[in-house]
Amino acid sequence: MGPFYVAAFFAWGCALIDFSGMAEFKRKMRVDFVPTLAAEVTLWPVIQGLNFSFVPLKHQLLVVNSMTIFDACFMSWSRNQDDWLGKVQGWMGHDAAAADEEQQQQQQQRGRKGG
Repeated sequence: MGPFYVAAFFAWGCALIDFSGMAEFKRKMRVDFVPTLAAEVTLWPVIQGLNFSFVPLKHQLLVVNSMTIFDACFMSWSRNQDDWLGKVQGWMGHDAAAADEEQQQQQQQRGRKGG
């Protein structure tokens, strides 16, 4: 349900909240779908694992409902950002262009050593 949830959230926002249309929906899916889905499928198994392991049964629903509020906030924030992953990486001091250049240099060095 994860991919459908993320796509539906983006579609709903583009179509009915900000009326940005199909072009914006396609751009949003191209830029932010994979990072948002990755965040979702990384976060929820951890939450549920901790929930089922440490939280008494009678409080497990409360934990899930509480985390759903945070998840809805994250989804709303990610939908309203342009390239949210790039912004987060920038806040963390990660320069994507420099990382790409470093990776290319390492690949070139490996190619020289092997050839």
